[in-house]
Amino acid sequence: MSSLLSKALDPKSPSTQPRQRKGSLLRSFAPEVFFPSQSESGATVSTLVYVSQAVESFTYEEFRELVNAAHETNKKNKIAGYLLYSRGHFLQLLEGPMQSVATLWKKIKSDPRHTNCALVSYQHAAPKHEARKPGMSGLDIDMLSNQNELVEIVSKMLATISSSIILLQTFIQPPILDFLTAGINPTEILPRSTSGLIIFLNIRNMEELIGLYPISETVTLFNNYYETCMLMIHSKRGRIMKFIGDSILAYWPDETNIDLGISAVKDIMMHTAATRKTSPTNSILAHLIVGAGAAFGDVIEGNVGSIDKLDYTLVGDVVNIAARLAKKSITDSNHRFLFDASVFDRCQSNTIRVGQMQVKGRDAPLTVYSLRDKIMEYGNDSIALHPLPTAEATGMLPKETALSILQGEGVPTELTGDDEATLRLTYISERTCEFSDEELSELASRASTKNKLLDITGLLLVVDKYFIQTLEGARGNVLRVYDAIQKDPRHREVTTVLTTCISSRKYGEWNMRGEYLKPNSEDIILSSFAFFLSSISNSYSLLRRYSQPAVSNALRKGTLDYELNPKYIDGITWVCDVVSFTTICERLPSEEIVKLMNSFFQLAIPLIEESGGRITKLIGDCIVAAFPPDNVIQALEMSIELNKRIEEMRIGSELHSLIYIGMGMSYGRLFEGPIGS
Repeated sequence: MSSLLSKALDPKSPSTQPRQRKGSLLRSFAPEVFFPSQSESGATVSTLVYVSQAVESFTYEEFRELVNAAHETNKKNKIAGYLLYSRGHFLQLLEGPMQSVATLWKKIKSDPRHTNCALVSYQHAAPKHEARKPGMSGLDIDMLSNQNELVEIVSKMLATISSSIILLQTFIQPPILDFLTAGINPTEILPRSTSGLIIFLNIRNMEELIGLYPISETVTLFNNYYETCMLMIHSKRGRIMKFIGDSILAYWPDETNIDLGISAVKDIMMHTAATRKTSPTNSILAHLIVGAGAAFGDVIEGNVGSIDKLDYTLVGDVVNIAARLAKKSITDSNHRFLFDASVFDRCQSNTIRVGQMQVKGRDAPLTVYSLRDKIMEYGNDSIALHPLPTAEATGMLPKETALSILQGEGVPTELTGDDEATLRLTYISERTCEFSDEELSELASRASTKNKLLDITGLLLVVDKYFIQTLEGARGNVLRVYDAIQKDPRHREVTTVLTTCISSRKYGEWNMRGEYLKPNSEDIILSSFAFFLSSISNSYSLLRRYSQPAVSNALRKGTLDYELNPKYIDGITWVCDVVSFTTICERLPSEEIVKLMNSFFQLAIPLIEESGGRITKLIGDCIVAAFPPDNVIQALEMSIELNKRIEEMRIGSELHSLIYIGMGMSYGRLFEGPIGS
């Protein structure tokens, strides 16, 4: 064990002991405990890692009491565990019999002493290791943080990782979070054919409202709308599959749930009508008008996308019909809720025939129905529909300039400000090759030589197969070095965990100090820390594949506070979807449809990103991307190249011969930012 490691992570080291305390921290916290464990019966073992935030700070004595109490409880339930605590943040591992871990996790989530419990990892597997003694071990990092610089890094990293995991799970698709909570890896879920009720919801006049109201008012509208819809859908046993701007995709499996879905739509209409009635005339909420479309039928449920970007979705003709009827309900109809014969034939509600409607993707017009209820008719809900106000009346100047965020304007000082400002940046990554002690020493030596020329200082740690590195120096130099690190083939899954401007350096004497920390079964702290890093890295990788690109990119760059603020932006919206997808769904089995969609996404997504575009949504067979305002030529050239490659893909492949695409792009003002409950 290195001297740095001894001082930083070994609580038996005298230099890390609080003066008023005697003995080893781990001796008082059951040092025999380690993982992974094995149940006596050989049954499936669950391994769970979570992060949370303490409601109130813990003193050392309170933390010790907490761990000792957990130790006794875990022994009775044959659970092994390890708990890290620092500055109000917990990171805990639990391992033991599947049912015992599940019961304890449920209890932990309801414990009032902490909040924002978020899973980092939850796995079930047959035991492969020798049994370890059940109980609980713990380390209060704060007791060591003033003694050593390494522990200071670990402490800050714990706090940042805790916030990042919670953030990613906040923005992730609801079905994915459900899978993770159940200990299921969503990437291993195979596509399946099923049937159900699909409902889309949209806001009427959304484009006009964005141009009339300040950003704060738009956020108010979105949040009220989302909270209302989520509450009503969940109360009627529906599943929210996706948020798409002002659209919500909801799903009710099985035809026995059709009337529950219809009831949810009616509740949403009644609630939004009441909101309009109680809102001032000039308020944006006075114009919250919702339209909905529904269809019932066969869908494919599963993953589509590319290697780096996945979307868990519903694909099928019925999804497209519901979406197009929802759009009709806010543009071309006097009825707010439209559905086709597939719903009419199965529902028990009082309905009315609206007539024939032509929708995209269908040769023949659809017979469309609605509910026989005044709340479903525009202007007949006893609430006057106010005319849209002028921009001046809402406080929004007609020519108010939107930020060109896609070009990087307005980004905080840490990233685009004074290049001479001193920046501290910490990241973790997984190494792709083995390092001996000598090779690590040589790596640190070369880095030190380069960093000296750039006046960059820092610390590099290798824990098992993971790098943890902190860089300090002039902002421009640090970001140039970090950019090179992200492109270095010796790293993968490079993730920023701390980016901040500083007034003084912590590693002023080290151009780059390197330490190779080798965990072993006798070293509980390093072994646990290596396992935590592994879980965190895997969790980041999984969550990023399903999260919105803006969120994962902000995590990588360390610009969460800024980039996730609501804002209006000027930019190019680019949309591409598959032509005649209805015919494809009718001709192919589910596995072939998913294979075809994945071929399309794997071809298109890299091209878009290489041309300066940013994927904002994958919606069934559709890709939505955003380009900076000045990238019109690049977007056009990319579209031509994509169409060319699709044509080449069709040659010589019966499956791919079915795929034709349509593309469109437009320039204008967009709303960007987090919305929801």
